Amino acid sequence: MPGTGVACQGRRGEAFEARRGAQRAAWSAAGGVERGGWWAARRVVRGA
Repeated sequence: MPGTGVACQGRRGEAFEARRGAQRAAWSAAGGVERGGWWAARRVVRGA
């Protein structure tokens, strides 16, 4: 995926976790509450 991996090469793990958080937040917005995305989205919003 373009845009990532270039500036976050030294922090691949951090970038990966951030991307996962954003993806789960998107699932929640798309009605992915069934996949447990609602609590993950709350964690992202809270900055946990």
